[in-house]
Amino acid sequence: MQKSKSYHLCKRELDRSKRLAEVELDEQVKQQLKALVGNIELDNSSYQTQITKQLEEKINENQSRLNKYTHTAIGIMSSYKSKPQWQAYTVEWETGLNGMDDYIAHLNQLSNEGLPELLDEFKNA
Repeated sequence: MQKSKSYHLCKRELDRSKRLAEVELDEQVKQQLKALVGNIELDNSSYQTQITKQLEEKINENQSRLNKYTHTAIGIMSSYKSKPQWQAYTVEWETGLNGMDDYIAHLNQLSNEGLPELLDEFKNA
């Protein structure tokens, strides 16, 4: 059975943590850590499995959020780029996330030129 990529990442992080744990901590730091997390035994395979599962769940949650936000951003940019009145600006902009810098620069330019204030002024007129 092939082990998952996240397992290998967790294992690598665990190995790195073990190496860091070999560095001697002063007694005050040890006491603070013990009060914060309690006693942890790294040889406990059940505990390792539980932590691995929690980390995999966090990774999956964050990947889902990233995918959602990516699709949302691309949808907003595509919608803006498809409008005929903006194509003079957007024709040379890259598509997808590669074009994000162009959109943000344009948004900043509009904000700096006072577009939000003009919109408020016309709404209240």
